[in-house]
Amino acid sequence: MHDQAPVFEHPLLLIALVLLNIPLYVFLWRTLFSGWQDFFNSLLSASIIGYSLDRYQHRVGWKWAPEREVNALYPAFRLLLFVLGVLSGVAAEYHFGAWVLSRFGPLLFPR
Repeated sequence: MHDQAPVFEHPLLLIALVLLNIPLYVFLWRTLFSGWQDFFNSLLSASIIGYSLDRYQHRVGWKWAPEREVNALYPAFRLLLFVLGVLSGVAAEYHFGAWVLSRFGPLLFPR
């Protein structure tokens, strides 16, 4: 099963999972962020980290990171955890649903 290339056979299943997982998105959002201000601060922190990686890409020698960049790491990691949680939840459910449809689809939906 894992030696084959992944095949995207069930686009309607993916659309249904994206819509049906709205409670998962809300749960993860409320778990990781205390409000909209906290969410937007995480977006700002991710942009600060992206900017500093672009700016100090060719830095010669080792220096301490500025305090602003160090303080931006935790909110950026929370945003990353939110995005990865949402994507992994939908991907795992799609993988399981595609397996069920490939295994039991002819029994459930005869032609």
